[in-house]
Amino acid sequence: MNRSPTILAAAVAAIVSVSGAGGASAASVGRPATVGPEAAKSRPTTQASRLKITTTSRTRVEAWNWFDPGNPAVGKQNRYTYGANLLKITGTRKLRHGESFAELAMPSFIGLPDDAVAAAPAGQLGPGATYRATNGGQEFTVFIKQAGFLHRFEHHPKLALKLGRFEFAEGSECFTTDPTLDWLKRERIGHRLLGNFGFTHIQRSFDGFTLSHDTARDHWIVAAVRPTVGCFNLDANLELTGVTVGYFAYTLKGSKKRGDGRAFLIVYDDDRDVLKTDNRTAAARKADTRDITLATVGGHYLKKLGPVDLLAWGALQWGDWGTLDHDAWAWDFELGYQPSGTALKPWLRAGVCRTSGDSNSRDGKHQTFSQLLPTARVYARTPFYNMMNLQDAFVSLLLRPSKKVTLRTEYHDLTLQDAADLWYLGGGAYESQTFGFAGRPSGGSRSLARLVDLGVEWKAGQRTTVNIYGGRALGDSVIRSIYPAGPDGSFAMAEVMHRF
Repeated sequence: MNRSPTILAAAVAAIVSVSGAGGASAASVGRPATVGPEAAKSRPTTQASRLKITTTSRTRVEAWNWFDPGNPAVGKQNRYTYGANLLKITGTRKLRHGESFAELAMPSFIGLPDDAVAAAPAGQLGPGATYRATNGGQEFTVFIKQAGFLHRFEHHPKLALKLGRFEFAEGSECFTTDPTLDWLKRERIGHRLLGNFGFTHIQRSFDGFTLSHDTARDHWIVAAVRPTVGCFNLDANLELTGVTVGYFAYTLKGSKKRGDGRAFLIVYDDDRDVLKTDNRTAAARKADTRDITLATVGGHYLKKLGPVDLLAWGALQWGDWGTLDHDAWAWDFELGYQPSGTALKPWLRAGVCRTSGDSNSRDGKHQTFSQLLPTARVYARTPFYNMMNLQDAFVSLLLRPSKKVTLRTEYHDLTLQDAADLWYLGGGAYESQTFGFAGRPSGGSRSLARLVDLGVEWKAGQRTTVNIYGGRALGDSVIRSIYPAGPDGSFAMAEVMHRF
């Protein structure tokens, strides 16, 4: 883990380019840098523009009632409330054939728990414990969140090259402008395997490049990146040099905004000297110092049929998990229905997601699907699980009583795919000394939990959005074996986002 000279040079050059633009115009409410269609569709400008400044603030209060391990962890803080703010200042400047961008981020915390780590297997009692364990007493920092250039080729205006530090999420490379399809791409396709972990207060960026090409018919993108330190670690100026990712995706856009399909390839390499999380013994894992190298091939398909929508996603994964041969799979199938003519504009959805687990820790094979570097909370709104060794059967209901208010409630029945494997949590690598995914023993059972939740989003103004959320997890036999004093848990939050 260090600072990449190439990326730092690009970052410094971008900041100099942005700051040298002269005076500032009115604040822009758009994102500082785009990946994919927004970049490719924009025509090259004929001259440089003045600097545009955007300031965004996200303030959130989180209340956690994590599962209670009881003795011998009496007195540990499984219940706590803390606050956090993420302030971003973004500068963009249009260039002759593209733009330069730079963004500073300033996360801060107040009230993190001081004693929320129990002995194994209970471990860290929620995200508040992870922030505190990772950063000690530090509760504030300033770091370069994004910085670089977006270049559009003069004679190939649909081709765009981005270089530097930027945010990236697979599955979100291009959108259709159809509200249903685009919601599905944002909430049920994007971020599954590569994302910015935007729910955390430090988040994740990527250092590297993307090359994308966009037309009315299709879109393709090539990327080579390394993630930054971040997510839970405040030392977020650093690059996580032990992890390297290559990505290619081709998206075929459906006619008349009725469908969307994508095929993708992800190559992931992790050569960090860190203890791997899997179902082997501690001694076997400690002796395994070889790299993790995985190839993931998959795709998604979206289709609208009147009031009905169909979503299918799947992936095959193979490679080397240290000294083990890796072979895994994952799939998700979902249906939705939006009846017309009702004031609340309901959208009922149901689906099943399954990902492979490992049935034998001693056979020289690793069959647990790896979620790589996701934004886990997109698919686990009360984030005590992720999409590894899991079967998630769910139903959800969205109500849209007005253009400003959206209500969303979900019920999930969560089961481990294989009882010989672990209950996995986390969102992937975020520092050099921690693997990124945590695993807890199943106790020989598959039943994990049932989750019911409710979230409300209120667009209080053009620049202000309020989110309120509450989730209740009813722990089953897996959780009861680890947290006998309190197998049920809950999470509630209130969040205000404002653009200045």
